[in-house]
Amino acid sequence: MAATRVDAEAGWEIFKGGNFGLTREDVNEALVRNGYGPISDRTFRHYHKLQRFGYDYYIPINQLDVKTLDNPFWDQAVRGRYTPLPARLDVVLTTVTEAGVEALSGTMVRLSDGEGVVRLVGDAAVQFFSSLERKERTAELLFTDTGERIVCTAQRLSLDVDSQVATVRVAFTDAEAVDQLPSPPALDVVVLTYESLGPGSHPMTVVVEQFYWLFQAVEGMRVVCQEILRELDPAGSVVLPPARVRRISHQSPMEIDLETAKTVAFGVWAIWVSYQGVSTKYWERIKTREEAMGLRWENQRSGVDRRLMPKRILDWLVDRLKSDLRDKGVEPAVDRPKNTERSANILRRQVAPAISELASPSENGQLTLPGFEPPALNAYSQPRFKDPEALPPAQPPDDPQLVESGPVEGDT
Repeated sequence: MAATRVDAEAGWEIFKGGNFGLTREDVNEALVRNGYGPISDRTFRHYHKLQRFGYDYYIPINQLDVKTLDNPFWDQAVRGRYTPLPARLDVVLTTVTEAGVEALSGTMVRLSDGEGVVRLVGDAAVQFFSSLERKERTAELLFTDTGERIVCTAQRLSLDVDSQVATVRVAFTDAEAVDQLPSPPALDVVVLTYESLGPGSHPMTVVVEQFYWLFQAVEGMRVVCQEILRELDPAGSVVLPPARVRRISHQSPMEIDLETAKTVAFGVWAIWVSYQGVSTKYWERIKTREEAMGLRWENQRSGVDRRLMPKRILDWLVDRLKSDLRDKGVEPAVDRPKNTERSANILRRQVAPAISELASPSENGQLTLPGFEPPALNAYSQPRFKDPEALPPAQPPDDPQLVESGPVEGDT
């Protein structure tokens, strides 16, 4: 019998709880022991993909690979990457059932920008949980302390019949919900300015792509910082505020002023500056036709991307976030976070590729933090670019002492 979505979700939690080091046999043994069905090899491979992409919640295979949800921008794959933090907020979950409108009081115990976990208690909660079956149900979530109401979908997670405690996951259906979420004091913000696409008209697809990569870079870095703060500030005394657009200039060149947490902005800028340094070094040293330079740079880029040094970046971010916490009167709980694998994966697979696209010489992009000096962080080990014109001239092949051996290109 094929594993259900509930089985797959339970297996993901087991795999994640084992620090991503369990085998499929280990996961299946734990699943069967807890009353679930075993997972297939395909599902287990999917777990590794979720881990590589840096997701915390389980994302079904078809939603991650095909993204078939109604809102392709704010789908479960995007919502699930935000770090869930401990919470204790009184809520009321209202939904329409066959019996009519039903309102259930409960407690939000985990909360991220895109999703939350609500604990409901009582016989009505058990009946509601049973009615969900394998489906999601649209509901309204009321935060009783603030009066904010958010439309969401509810899906069951776990049920303790003896204690009559039902735990459900709620997913916020609108990206604007992040502005309505109750939150502790926010860390300081700065304005990051991005300028791209020189004078003239540009295809709409190119403009939208620039917005997308900027979103990926900034929000990806914010998720990395959230992961670090989860260990530095487990009590959730402060939060990293979501980025806000303060100004957009639609005239060419396109210019965006983005307000975001100071360390998030400095992290993006530091990788940007480092990447620009690598690409500038290449363009200064390679002396050949301009059109050939561009093609050769594209061939070199994959090698540059592989030289990203996540550990150095994470150490740098940790120091900055510890300073940010102390500025707010919060002493960091630990000196160094222990669980950094997810943060490193997000840096390598989401943040760095987005910044490399934004920093592409063909986009004429500029990223600045007005009023600040560029951060001192070498985020990449320096590649060696060989100038083909600096190589010795080709010699006649009849003299074996003068024949060049091996490749002439720099390592990529």
